[in-house]
Amino acid sequence: MDFLKVDRSFVSGLGENSEDGAIVAGVLGLAHALGVGAIAEGVEKPEQADKLAGMGCEQAQGYLWSRPLPPEELEASFERLWPRLAPTPRDSGRDVRVVLADDRPELRATVRLALELAGGFDVVGEAGTGADAIAVAREQQPDLVLLDVLMPGMTGLEALPYITNVAPATKVVILTAVDTATLQADECREAAATLDKGIGPSRLVEQLNELVGSGQRIAGV
Repeated sequence: MDFLKVDRSFVSGLGENSEDGAIVAGVLGLAHALGVGAIAEGVEKPEQADKLAGMGCEQAQGYLWSRPLPPEELEASFERLWPRLAPTPRDSGRDVRVVLADDRPELRATVRLALELAGGFDVVGEAGTGADAIAVAREQQPDLVLLDVLMPGMTGLEALPYITNVAPATKVVILTAVDTATLQADECREAAATLDKGIGPSRLVEQLNELVGSGQRIAGV
């Protein structure tokens, strides 16, 4: 077996039905545990694609991109299906220095790519555990730490006060796949923001730009 498919009946409920979201997350977790790929089928809306990308699903199919086509028509329509994006202009300020802390490498890669495509962000370190996140934050003194809640050993919430202690000028953004309403306020009080992973990479970048000041980059010192 090389791939697991996420059935379209569950994909269609993403963002609307919490049970469907839990099932999709379970299938993706099983695929990653088995070391195989996962393909979501029946993707018809951009928000579904963003939600899946935020959950670590790297491949999908559906009418969002195209209905089934003969091979020759598919090849002729590559430019329409995947148009080239104009580069995002950078301002004169220093790039926002970011540390990504998540135990799933594929999610770190997704967020890294989104930040690189957006421009103005520089990923200066990555960590797969809370303890590693503290060490990288101490070493790099970044502008932002994107911190996952559920990590092996020391969780993100347990690491949060230590990160703010060793890197006091750093803003920590908690990223979670669980309902943010279930997190205790006192656990997150030292975080600059708490965001749902399911908002997708593009919306995450928008939120981070707002966090650092209405899209203005952090000025060089």
